[in-house]
Amino acid sequence: RLALPGVLLFGGTLAYSAATREGDLSVVSVLGSLFPVVTVALAFVFLHERVSRVQGTGIAATLLGIVVLSAR
Repeated sequence: RLALPGVLLFGGTLAYSAATREGDLSVVSVLGSLFPVVTVALAFVFLHERVSRVQGTGIAATLLGIVVLSAR
C-alpha cells in the first residue's frame, strides 16, 4: 500500500517519456502540466473538498483548453 504512489509515479514517468518520443511534444507537454487539475478533482471526489469559484473557473478554462487543443 505504501509503494503504490511510487509505482504510479514511475509508471507516469515512463508513459510521459514514451509519449514525448512517439507523440507531438507540444501536446504531451501541455497535457502533462495538468496535474494540478487532477489533484483538485481527486480532492473533490474522494475528500469532499470544496471547490471555490476561482478554482472552478480555472478547471473550466483548463478543460476548454484541452478541447481546443484536441480539435486542432
